[in-house]
Amino acid sequence: MLDGDITVGSYCPEKITDPVAIALMDKVSVVEDPALTALFPRHLANRVSVTLVCGEHIVSEMITGPGSVETPMTDGDFERKFRRMAMPHIDASAQAEVLGFVAGLEKQTRFQPLFKAMAVS
Repeated sequence: MLDGDITVGSYCPEKITDPVAIALMDKVSVVEDPALTALFPRHLANRVSVTLVCGEHIVSEMITGPGSVETPMTDGDFERKFRRMAMPHIDASAQAEVLGFVAGLEKQTRFQPLFKAMAVS
């Protein structure tokens, strides 16, 4: 809710110890809805309900999403997610090496090139 998206940076110490984040966490409760749980494992359903200061109640529910049985992630989805997660750690050329290695994973006989590409300098 604070970042607009969940990234690796969302979990950095500065973010999770931010007084604004802590104040928001103090207002959050997690409650299981057995009807949504019953949809698992076919669906990984979630619902978020927010009550604004003005009293307005907003609900967003997702029964299925990218990476689910119904909507599997495409190669492009995986690449975008990998690059977003890897960006703070390895440069674009190393990311390309990793992606190239993984694209032909079934043909690989050694993993040293993968480890080398993923090494953080």
